[in-house]
Amino acid sequence: MLRRAARQAERDETDLTVDVVKSNIKAARQDMEDHRVRYYGTHKRALYEIIKEAGEIGPSALHRRYEQYVETPKAKSTRRKSLSYLRQYGEIESDGQGPATTYRYVR
Repeated sequence: MLRRAARQAERDETDLTVDVVKSNIKAARQDMEDHRVRYYGTHKRALYEIIKEAGEIGPSALHRRYEQYVETPKAKSTRRKSLSYLRQYGEIESDGQGPATTYRYVR
């Protein structure tokens, strides 16, 4: 966030102030998300994109779309690990357990 704010201050030929940093928070968070997503593997990125596009989705629909989305789908256990990773890093949220789980895009 600070780097982005410093670049803006330099472009605008102004001082780096708290207000400049605050005005760049949303864009800096988007930059960080874009950076993380760019380095996800194909399968993790597919799960992320499906959830982002849906906004909110249940596990059956998610797995069905995933299997249509990728050429060679990973095992469900691998998908669950990827979903756990996405939750851990705040990319998605989930409520419920098993078939009652709902995955939600949070950004």
